[in-house]
Amino acid sequence: MTLVRYNPNRSYLSMQDTMNSLVNALFNSEFTDVASDKGEYAPRMDMKETEDAYSVKLTMPGIDKDNLDISVTDGVLTVKGETKEDEEKEGENGTWLVREHKHCTYYRSVRLPSEVQADKAEAEYKNGVLLLTLPKAEEVKPKSIPVKISD
Repeated sequence: MTLVRYNPNRSYLSMQDTMNSLVNALFNSEFTDVASDKGEYAPRMDMKETEDAYSVKLTMPGIDKDNLDISVTDGVLTVKGETKEDEEKEGENGTWLVREHKHCTYYRSVRLPSEVQADKAEAEYKNGVLLLTLPKAEEVKPKSIPVKISD
């Protein structure tokens, strides 16, 4: 039997370390690092506004373009995507030592600042990055009003 010197602060320090790691994980982690209670991950997103459109960039690696669902309803952009887990083929031998590539579902919904022309939207998916171009509705675009000078 090994003797261990008693330290009255040992359990307190262990609890403090645990609380520190929880607080650090909460405030220092990215929004996308944590899955929702449904197991859905929120992909990282950048949105830029120009005079004529909104450009949206979402990072969603490993998704086949056929498994992407993009919609705009009542001014809300919703993007869903899903990866499939690799199926093991019959007759394959071996034991997994590490297996982190499993089924993954991405879901992100965001209210757009103004109305868009969803029927004219464009989407491009390349190297795990989804690029959306959402043209603004005509009534939202800034309009120049000519001023007439009367004599």
